[in-house]
Amino acid sequence: MPQVTVSVGDGPAIVATAGPSTLVTCSTTSAFETVSSEPPLGLMAHADDSLRLSLPAGWQLLHWEGFDRPTLGEAGNVWTRADTPERPRQIDVPVPGRPGDSIAGYTLWVISADARVVGQLEISVVVTIG
Repeated sequence: MPQVTVSVGDGPAIVATAGPSTLVTCSTTSAFETVSSEPPLGLMAHADDSLRLSLPAGWQLLHWEGFDRPTLGEAGNVWTRADTPERPRQIDVPVPGRPGDSIAGYTLWVISADARVVGQLEISVVVTIG
């Protein structure tokens, strides 16, 4: 399963908390289930920053969607599906739009560079906006 890293812009990256994910080839399907858990504290950012989601070498992004919500309390934002026809290894996405701690979660549809494997990855990270 490819590990997705998250950074604030070009800053140091952390490995995102993995959620349920699936990889598919022409003959095999592999599902990876996880116990639902809150990601540990992660990244500090400012309101005008962006998060960089990066795939390891050999993987490309087909499209993504996401959400964010406060770690405590109610409310949330949803980012609808966005295609990435150039198939990048990394994308920049908005930081949560509220001060304090938020959980940002993403669904990434990926493809291997040799186009033999496609997958759907669920990831999350805590972002503190200060």
